[in-house]
Amino acid sequence: MGDTLFRSIFPGVGFVPLGLLGVAVALVSAVQFVPSTLFRATGHAGHFVLYNLGGFVLVSALTVALVIAGMGVAGVLVAQLIGAGILLAIGAWVVRGTGNVEFEWEPVRDALRLGLPLVPHSISG
Repeated sequence: MGDTLFRSIFPGVGFVPLGLLGVAVALVSAVQFVPSTLFRATGHAGHFVLYNLGGFVLVSALTVALVIAGMGVAGVLVAQLIGAGILLAIGAWVVRGTGNVEFEWEPVRDALRLGLPLVPHSISG
């Protein structure tokens, strides 16, 4: 299914490796917001700037290096995946000491109940 959907959106571009890399980047990058939000919520502006600016410099340097090495578009995505993975590890280390984390399913159910019916409409255009 992923390949069919991907080819309908990006004709002539194979799902493997670019689509898979894009999905992996999206999944790993989504977690990067946790430390940023924690730094903002706790008033640690310096940590917030360092984390985000450091991530930007890391991904930019990796992107330039991999594109120059001849990887092209795949190099951009690989650089983003490596950078996101490194930031994920740093973020996990930062968040580990913040206390007991409890997940509440009720807000998730409410959000899905509201948002899922909108997905087909959003995808259709």
